[in-house]
Amino acid sequence: MKKLNLTIIIPTRNRPKLLTKTLLHLKKNKFFFKEVIIVDSSDKAEKKKLNKLKNFTNIKIKVL
Repeated sequence: MKKLNLTIIIPTRNRPKLLTKTLLHLKKNKFFFKEVIIVDSSDKAEKKKLNKLKNFTNIKIKVL
């Protein structure tokens, strides 16, 4: 099945558990989109956790 030319944007702040759960769900349905952009306003420690999530799935993830 061909991926649609869609990007999912997730705004977040200090919610790594919810974000992980969301990415797990998206991983199961990855054929609907080509990438996920996470817009994060967390502190530095939380941003480090988010960067680790990039390796967590095979989804193209950008953390801004």
